[in-house]
Formats: sequence, C-alpha cells, structure tokens
Amino acid sequence: MSTASKLQGLLLTLTILATPCVAGVEYPGTPPGKGTIECQGECITLKNAALSMSWALGKQGIRPTSLCDTQASQKLALSGEAFQIIMADGQCYAASALALDAKPRVKELKPNAKAARLAARIPGRQVETTLRSADGRLRVVWRAIIHDGANYIRQEMTVTALKDGCVIKEIVWMDETVPGARVAGRTDGSPVVAGNFFFGCEDPHALAAVEPRVSFQLQRNAPLRKGETVTQSLVTGVAPAGQMRRAFLCYLERERAHPYRPYLHYNSWYDTAYSTIPFALNENNCMEAIRLCGERLIKPHGVVMDGLVFDDGWDNPKTLWQFHSGFPNGFTPLAKLCKQYNTRLGVWLSPFGGYAEAKKQRLKFGSEQGYETNRTGFSLAGPKYYGAFKQSCVNMIRKYGVNHFKFDGIAAGARASGGATYVLDTEAMRRLMLELRQEDPAVYINLTTGSWPSPFWLRFADSIWRQGHDMSFAGKGSKQQQWLTYRDQETFRSIVGKGPLFPLSSLMTQGVAYSRYGDAGEPTFNSAGFKDDVRAFFGGGTSLQELYIQPAKLTAADWAVLAEAAKWARANADVMADTHWIGGDPLKLEVYGYASWSPRKAVVMLRNPDDQPRDISLDIGTAFELPAGAATKFTLKSPWAEDAQKPALTAEAGKPLRFTLKPFEILVFDAVPCR
Repeated sequence: MSTASKLQGLLLTLTILATPCVAGVEYPGTPPGKGTIECQGECITLKNAALSMSWALGKQGIRPTSLCDTQASQKLALSGEAFQIIMADGQCYAASALALDAKPRVKELKPNAKAARLAARIPGRQVETTLRSADGRLRVVWRAIIHDGANYIRQEMTVTALKDGCVIKEIVWMDETVPGARVAGRTDGSPVVAGNFFFGCEDPHALAAVEPRVSFQLQRNAPLRKGETVTQSLVTGVAPAGQMRRAFLCYLERERAHPYRPYLHYNSWYDTAYSTIPFALNENNCMEAIRLCGERLIKPHGVVMDGLVFDDGWDNPKTLWQFHSGFPNGFTPLAKLCKQYNTRLGVWLSPFGGYAEAKKQRLKFGSEQGYETNRTGFSLAGPKYYGAFKQSCVNMIRKYGVNHFKFDGIAAGARASGGATYVLDTEAMRRLMLELRQEDPAVYINLTTGSWPSPFWLRFADSIWRQGHDMSFAGKGSKQQQWLTYRDQETFRSIVGKGPLFPLSSLMTQGVAYSRYGDAGEPTFNSAGFKDDVRAFFGGGTSLQELYIQPAKLTAADWAVLAEAAKWARANADVMADTHWIGGDPLKLEVYGYASWSPRKAVVMLRNPDDQPRDISLDIGTAFELPAGAATKFTLKSPWAEDAQKPALTAEAGKPLRFTLKPFEILVFDAVPCR
C-alpha cells in the first residue's frame, strides 16, 4: 500500500484509527500499539493496548495464568498446561513439570525490511527460556513473541532429543476451560474462537477440541533422534466485536509466508500440455505463448504479468524432473524471452510424482535410484528423495529465474482434509517451501492437490487448492455459465463451508478458462462468456490469477477485456486482500458474490447463476462487514469503461439496496466512501 493510500485510509477512519501496516490488512479497531514484556519475579507478561497474557515460571516449569482482551475489559483466568509432549511409551512431559534450565531472556526483534514475512519487517519482542525433563530425555526452548501493532501473541516450543530412542506420539497445546469456545472449521488445522478470542496451533495437521476443554493435538508418531529438533507454535489473539474474520486475517497477513500480492500468469495446461501427443509441450510452443502474451497483453496494454507457468508435460518421466527432448536447452530460451517482457517463468512439479502413466514411469525410475515412496507415490519424508526434489527446485530458481512453483500432489492427494498418516511428508513439504524462500523470498508457491483449508498452510504457501475437479459444469445456462457456477459452488462448499477463517484471497480456483483442450476447449465457449469469466474471476479477488487460455484464440477485444480487469485488480490489491463471500449458494441458483473492504475503498461483485431474473437485497454494512467508526455511506460505480455513462449509486449501511440481476448477469462495483 502506498503512503498516500495509508494517509487517505487514516483520514477516512479517524474514529477507529486502524493500525497502519507495512502491508497486509489493517486491524479493524483501536491500534494495539507497541508490544512490551514485563518480567517480575516468577511472572512474565506480554501486552499491548489490545491484549495481555501472563505466565508463571518457577523451578517446576511454566504455566499460563491469564489472558485479557484489554479493549473489551474481558479477562480469562488460565490454569491448565501451556503444552504437553506425550511419548510413544506413555510418558507425558507437561510444561508445568519441566525443570527450568535457564532464566528468562528478553530479546528485541529488529525489523528486517527484506523479509518475506510481514511480521519480520515489524519491530517486536520475545521472551525465551529453556526447560529440561527430569530424566534428561528432552530439552525444550519456549518462547513468547509479540510484535508492534499485533492483535495476537505467539508461543513457540523447540523440542530437542537429548537421548536416542525418543518417539513423540503427540504434542498438545493448551488445556483450558474457555466459555463459548467452538472450532471454526471442519478440517484439521482449524482455529478455535470464543467470544472475541481466537486460538490456533499453527500447523495444518493440528486437531482442535473444545470439549471438555480447549486443546490442540498434533499427532506425530515419529522418532526424534538424539540432537534432532521439532518446532511447533500456538497463536492467541483478539478481535473487536463482530470483526473476528478480519482480525484473524490481520494476524494471518502478518504471519503468513508472504503477505497477499497478485500473481497474474498464463498456464500452459489446456493450451498445449493437455494434449495426448507425447511431449506436446516443447520449446517452440512455449516461446510462442510467451511472445503472444507479450505482444498482445503486456506491451500494448501495459499489464504487469508476473509469470508464464508451464504445467505438467515439460519433463521426461523416465528421469526425475529432467527435461524431455522437446527442451534441448532447458528453459534458457524461455527465460531469456521472458526478460524482454519484464516477466518470469513458473513451473509445475509434483512432489508425489504426478499422475497416470507418467507417474508410473517416474516411480519406476525412482525405485531404481533408491528414492523413498509411500502409498501415494514419492515420499518427501525420505531424505534421499527430499534432497533430489529440492535440488530440482533450486536449479529452477538459479538457472532459469523461476518465481513460481505449482506443487501438485502431496501426502493424501485429492480431497485431503488432514490426518496423521502423512504428517512427516507434509512437514517435509513445509520445510521445503521455507528453504525455497531462502533462495528467493518473493517466490510464489501454489500448493494444490493434498492441501485443505487450514489457514495455517499459508505460513508456508501462498495459495492452496479450492478442492473438487479442475473443471466441471453445474447449474443452468451455457457450458461457460455452468463452469462459472461450478467454480464458485466448489469454493462455497469446500472452503467457505469447511474453513470459514481461510481467506478466499489465497485460493487456486482454476482461474479463467478459454483454451484449446479439455473442458477449457469446450467448443461452445465464446467471447461473451469469456468476458463474464474474466470479470467474475477478478472480482473474486484471489491472488493466484490463473489464465488457462490459448493466446492465439483471443481476439483484440478479448485481450482488452482481460487487460482492463487485470489492471483494475492490481490497482485494488490492498482492498482485495479482504475478499470474502456474500450472498447465497450457487447450486441453489441464488445470487452470490464477493466483497472486500479497506479504509480506502471497497469492492463488490455479484452474479446471478440462474436463467431467470433474481433479486438480492444488499446492505453494504453487512456485505463489507464494516467495523465501528468506519464510513457508512458509499458511492458505487462500475469500474468498466463500457459502463462509464451509467449513473453512480449511493449506498448507506443499514439501508439495503435491492438489485434485480438478469439471467447470468455479473455486476462489479468500486465503492468509494462519501466525503
């Protein structure tokens, strides 16, 4: 967000004084301010103007004592365990029973302006102490961390095995009675909310429970060899009344691997790679796709295109991630051509080995090389395969300037929702993503099949899969309209329904589809439907802006429609980070859409999936989830040039506007606060 935009946002919301961030989503309440740490005797307290949390430290370990929502004057007495480490032999090491091995140490966390993670760019403080089990098996370094402007406090524990034979069955965070607590989600890795408080083990495998007490159980069932470590973390935060989704998002945008940013790209899958011809994807057609995108979108329209992603089909499956004969020079010519258009390359790789016959061939080669496998394919938990796969990724960055990885296939694969079976594989996947960010902090990582809507995946990846089929059709109308209904109903069913605190800004939805092969090559697809697809998609606000297009198929008018929407979405990236679902269920043919709000402005998109006119009553106070003190009156205007002569609408919170949408009509509005 520019300095000018920040200042404008502050002027618009003087009464709520939203906390200005380096980037990310602003806190929808009184600024939390500077975080401090107080150590008095055996008591440690982390606090700011939003919350405080205290622990008692003594010779017999550590125990939480209180949590306070300062702004709401709500205090929660704590008396349970901070954490427990349960071994396979039944031994339980509770935090309150571990011996204090060192006095607490307070440390200033200096901001790193070049860090990918937003929180690391902001000053903070941490307190750290070392604990040890009485039998000498484990050492635990415990930390509590608070950053300036944060509405949350994080705890970390790093467990080190001091002896051989340590097998950790599970790690449990918290053990507290919290009135009104509920699990906010239906998958592993869901957070818990209770009134204005939220809690979460920052691991997508964690099992949240609220009965009889709030706890987070992380099953490992894996050995920890002498000298090896495992680190886990817990977040505790607060939200202003009625602002849980946005306050949780404020936390998430700070702590995720990289804050929200658009990644606009062409994907080759339905254009060339989907073909049944062996090695259909090659240097020549990839170069042509780059050239067409450059000459028809980037240069004439001034569109920022972040990458061109070459999907499954570039490698020889009888090797491990080596180029087939159609790429005699690797990606070198492609990378060189991309530079001419100020863009870069992205690439598809499958951690578990891909699909169908190609997967069989890769696994056959891999078995001959001694690469480790599990029931679904290659196993990243195996050190030999991990090393080889990581090196393939690193080579892509170093040799070809790749800035995007589409990782397709981990752990349990399609329709995954968690489970402990593949915990070591997903741990390895997360470690890989962090290590790749050491190579390039700005790399965009799309984690597809094998992920599920736990918001804590975003501590490692930029986006995850929305679930379901790549493409399919649902509802009424043309095939193109049925595709839009399917895409959005899958988001509604599998993400909104199962992970309500997962941000819709961070999904792979399969993007815009208008190409040569597969469902994207459906012969009835046309330019009118393409326009609807483009506007509905970009109005949804996800950062992963996928273009499954055949560049040669697009007319000059198609390119203009695409350019207008892409430029509009990028100009409103600071707003789109807040995107959330509004309206009804696409499969029930109800009007639905997406809305985003920031202090600067808001955006709303509505779509009618029915072949009959449909009404919707839109209260912008509800749709934008306006925080207390925010502007309540807005001017609504279409952002599209073709609608320039249409009059603007005035909308006011608490006074619903009634829209009647024609069959399959899509409405998009910029909503600017009235002065």
